[in-house]
Amino acid sequence: MNTLATCSPRRTQGGAFLLEALVAILVISFGILGIVGLQARSLKAVGDAQYRGEAAFYAETLAGRMWAHDPTDVKAYFGSGGAGFTAWTNQIIAADSGLPRAATNPPEITWDDLSSANGVMATITIYWQAPGDEQAIAGCEADGTPKACFHKYVTTAVVGSNQAT
Repeated sequence: MNTLATCSPRRTQGGAFLLEALVAILVISFGILGIVGLQARSLKAVGDAQYRGEAAFYAETLAGRMWAHDPTDVKAYFGSGGAGFTAWTNQIIAADSGLPRAATNPPEITWDDLSSANGVMATITIYWQAPGDEQAIAGCEADGTPKACFHKYVTTAVVGSNQAT
């Protein structure tokens, strides 16, 4: 009697399903890690955008105050050490201002005279350092300036005359 030897399908495929399951779990794990990484980066980007928005608000607030002030006295009142600039700077470097570590490098203002009668161009610079940036940018002071470690927002405003000739 001739009987064909039949191979049991279970014996030839032993462990294949387990291997497929482990590979699927590995692929899903990498996908989840990628999603977590994207979410972490998006949260950092939202924080950075918030600080840039607040810096822009502070700079435009100062520009608005300068536009409303007497153009002949604007450089003295809003220049470094002036009463208007000092009051505005104190608002920014306050602990609850929203711009972290702004007190380390206070805001700056520089002036360029325009060729018109009373017009000046003010350049306003605001510095801040987001939480966690201290370790991320370690060694950025290689040029000797700690300001290289800070984010900055720079804007200009023409005050006193809206026409530059």
